[in-house]
Amino acid sequence: MTVEALEKMLEDPMVQKMIFPYLPEEMRDPATFKWMMQSPMYRQQLEGMLDNMGGTGFDDRVLDMMKSFDLNSPEVKDQFSQLGMSPEDVVSKIMSNPKLASAFQNPRLQAAILDVSANPLNWTKYQNDAEVMEIFNQIQELFAPR
Repeated sequence: MTVEALEKMLEDPMVQKMIFPYLPEEMRDPATFKWMMQSPMYRQQLEGMLDNMGGTGFDDRVLDMMKSFDLNSPEVKDQFSQLGMSPEDVVSKIMSNPKLASAFQNPRLQAAILDVSANPLNWTKYQNDAEVMEIFNQIQELFAPR
């Protein structure tokens, strides 16, 4: 992920609402974040951090999906409605589980999650991959009706 892509993503108020609680206190204000992104020193530090993550930290398919992901689209609203949760609730639940939060940083696991999100029948591709199946089971448990 590039600094420019991160900056654009964080301009979306819905993304801010979901992500800002997990940022350091000083970065939770959109105006402060924007100011930091305009500072050459902070920008360079952020580029260095992204480079240390192995370039993107995200699989290219994840980046493509993130670019086209619209929290206000009827399809996305319907998916969250089926879960009985808001996007913020979903992010909060995932981030409260360290193993799941970590899985969303792993490009291979991200790709599997997105693949199955796009087509639930694709889970069969991963049935012999213990790591992926463990994540799928945790996601299922996390969002199972109580």
